[in-house]
Amino acid sequence: MQKLKKYLKYQEKRPYMQRRKINDANVIIVAAGASARFGRKTKKIFFLLDKKPVIIHTIEKFKKFFADSDIIIVVAEEDMLKMRRTLDKFSLNEIRVVKGGEKRCFSVFNGLKEAAKRRVFIHDGARPFLSGETILSLSRSLLKKNECVAPAYKPSETVRIIKKGKYEILDRQNIFLMQTPQACFRDVYLKILEKRIAENKFFTDDAEYFINENMKLKIIDGDKNNIKITFGMDIKTAEEIIKKGDSCS
Repeated sequence: MQKLKKYLKYQEKRPYMQRRKINDANVIIVAAGASARFGRKTKKIFFLLDKKPVIIHTIEKFKKFFADSDIIIVVAEEDMLKMRRTLDKFSLNEIRVVKGGEKRCFSVFNGLKEAAKRRVFIHDGARPFLSGETILSLSRSLLKKNECVAPAYKPSETVRIIKKGKYEILDRQNIFLMQTPQACFRDVYLKILEKRIAENKFFTDDAEYFINENMKLKIIDGDKNNIKITFGMDIKTAEEIIKKGDSCS
């Protein structure tokens, strides 16, 4: 009985799932935004959170499941040198840095062209608290080429919209707050983006491109801690997540 207790205690202390590598996919971390809403001199991906840049926290979550050489970061051209220096500082020099575009879809497109594996996990660089459970759930759920898998959760707050000067309450049961990573098959998404870029038709997340092709969106359970740092006030929330130890390993 004592041996069993010791074993169970050991299992609880081990890193999450200790750690099954995902070998058939690339990670594309999109980090080419201007951080216009962040309100700080430093771009949010380079902002220090618990003594490390936000982007390093994000990368470290993926490193537990992917080889460094399978991770691609897409950044603005003016940030490429700084990103490479940041990666070198944290001994992450095998990670590839790719130039982004004016819109998110151009950045994703450039990342897809650099990817070589059959599946891709596309993630916002400013979401440093994704969990290992989410990554593995995405990998297990992505089975068919004509689909995209994405995490999402339903809001707990009352949601209103304004129409013609009047406020209306939306049914929360029909609302999903979308998150990343969003996973799909590389070749399928590359063709979709080529078509939409030629048509000059753009959407705000990867899943929407699949929906507009009448392909399937498969939603898995999201995690409220998987916040996207957008505004300066989000740093306080991020610090609280770290302090509470709520960010899943």
